[in-house]
Amino acid sequence: DGYNHQANMIFVINIATMTYRRGFYEVGNILQNGFVSHSFNQLIDTDGTYVYRVDHGDAQPRAVSLVRSVAGGSVTSVTYALPFPIGGYYNSGSTGVSVGGMALSDKNVLIAGNSVDQKKTTYDAGGVRNVFLTVTDKDLKKTTVKWLTGYTGSEYVSTPQIVKISNGLFAVLWDVTGPAGTTTYVQPVDGDGNAVSARIQSSSLWLSDCRPILTSDGMITWYSVWNSQATRFKLKIEPPGATAEKGDADGDGYVTAADARLILRLAIGLDQLTSEKLLSCDLDSDRDITASDARQALRLALGMDS
Repeated sequence: DGYNHQANMIFVINIATMTYRRGFYEVGNILQNGFVSHSFNQLIDTDGTYVYRVDHGDAQPRAVSLVRSVAGGSVTSVTYALPFPIGGYYNSGSTGVSVGGMALSDKNVLIAGNSVDQKKTTYDAGGVRNVFLTVTDKDLKKTTVKWLTGYTGSEYVSTPQIVKISNGLFAVLWDVTGPAGTTTYVQPVDGDGNAVSARIQSSSLWLSDCRPILTSDGMITWYSVWNSQATRFKLKIEPPGATAEKGDADGDGYVTAADARLILRLAIGLDQLTSEKLLSCDLDSDRDITASDARQALRLALGMDS
């Protein structure tokens, strides 16, 4: 219509011949053809049966949207869901949201992003952002939003990435910059978006717009550039089976009263908490060590729980 809309477009290319097959680049709507305007980022993946497309829209619709079409079929015959609605004014370019990654598990579509508090009475697109993960079933009927961080101060949270390691294991990566500098965090999750081990943190890594991938050596690999110097980073994520047993605080292979005592010392600050101890001592999986965890370990030790 001559107005040069900023919107999503889709093209199907035969890679063998590098020829255009079909596509869609007209103004439309998400219900009829998957059109999103404006679209600030687009992500795409397929499981061989369906193609899934993610868009970060600010107007039509104002949400992180998810569109599904049949692989090899029409790109405009779609079903859709809105896993992450966005507050504020229709067509306002300031959304307070950034979307960085998507991945497919056996049952779900995982989308990683960051956002300001969408539930505030007064919407503030410039507020503190936190990392979220939306988990939508592949039929696009139900979505769960999981928050991976809970910052309330002046921290700057980068756009997160997500890497598929296997059907049951994924890694969500993000940077946080604060007064002490920048730290990269890696949270391993399962196909339902649940944390499966302790969060890894490092000050020796940094992310970029280069999407991390899983290379043939089983390493998560990406590049980052600083002062015209490219650096390659590699990171290994162990499968859940390689992690510590819940409740075994001393690592002797058994859950005993001694473990419950060690967990209680962690809870009241008498011992230092590390990521490894968090993994084995957080029995209720709330990412915090409390007297409740010590009590559960004691119940295991006494045979009151299995």
